[in-house]
Amino acid sequence: MNQDTAQPTTLRLPPSSVAARRRWTAGLTTSLAGLVSGAIVESSGTGLSARTEVVATSEAALPEAVTHVLRELCLSERGSLSLLSALPAQLIPTQCEVVDALLAEARVAREDVIALGVDDPGIWDVDGDHRCYVGLCDAARLAEISGMNVIDALPARDVGSGGLGGPVTALAEWLLLAEQRRPSIVLHLDQSIYATILPPRLASGDV
Repeated sequence: MNQDTAQPTTLRLPPSSVAARRRWTAGLTTSLAGLVSGAIVESSGTGLSARTEVVATSEAALPEAVTHVLRELCLSERGSLSLLSALPAQLIPTQCEVVDALLAEARVAREDVIALGVDDPGIWDVDGDHRCYVGLCDAARLAEISGMNVIDALPARDVGSGGLGGPVTALAEWLLLAEQRRPSIVLHLDQSIYATILPPRLASGDV
């Protein structure tokens, strides 16, 4: 996992947010459909007793030419190194547009958002048990322009730890969607279809 900020060695924790136990984090994801989607989540409390709420969502379309390059790099073997080196910077204007919209909707100051997590399709090379991933986020430049701590390359970190590079969503889904007294099921409909069973909050020890 890479963390890039204007001050690379420091993850800013706003004193006012910590004292009040209210914290805000933001996330962005880029899809092959040419959309950048984002959300801001407000959290209070700690551990499995934390309470979380999505307080803002937004999305914006990438320029058609940028979407074409994104698909060419991620879905074919024809992409060139020049396209790969240029695309991350081309994503930033739309990413920043979504960030600005999120902050306006949530009415949260930029400096109060602890971190901005970024997800993208990336470029994969899978040969048997050997998996390689290259992300498409220019984290250093996005951090400089957005003024936020940027966390990216999550699949690369998972692969480096022996995983398959997929998202680990169960805990986040439980914090956001679990009901108080009865279990629930989240069904994911994507390139692969899978379900997550969420125990009720009163049985949090079983998560």
